[in-house]
Amino acid sequence: MTSSIRETSQAVNAIKTMTSQKMRSFYKCKNNKTISSDLLCNGNDDCGDVSASDECECTDTIYCLTSGKCTINASTCEENTKKCDLDSEFRCSNGDCLPKNVLCDKVVNCSDKSDETGCSYTYCSSNGIEISVDQICNGVMDCPDNSDECECDGN
Repeated sequence: MTSSIRETSQAVNAIKTMTSQKMRSFYKCKNNKTISSDLLCNGNDDCGDVSASDECECTDTIYCLTSGKCTINASTCEENTKKCDLDSEFRCSNGDCLPKNVLCDKVVNCSDKSDETGCSYTYCSSNGIEISVDQICNGVMDCPDNSDECECDGN
């Protein structure tokens, strides 16, 4: 009988060990979804909940006060994003706000050039050669008259 108790005790301990090992390999999200612990702190909202609860306890994570989301990039928090009046302003890809009348005006106003992206026009004033936005203010004379570089900062 003692042998039977010992075997039962060993079986229970083995189950406890297996259960605790399994529990360590999974994470329960705030929305009660269970994900593999391998997905924790990978920069993705693997829980699929609004708060990205699988990212909140990471050492390099920032908690956004307004939304309650967790992120590795503070500029993605709403409180760190400038509010643009979308009726009269354009939001650059980097978050800056510009008046809409400067869009596609052949002058790069957004530091990321997003105010000129997708515009079709000719930059070279003397010969009508069309060049891409990436060629404007890049320090290389792409137009024979240098018109792609003449209105840049430092010129």
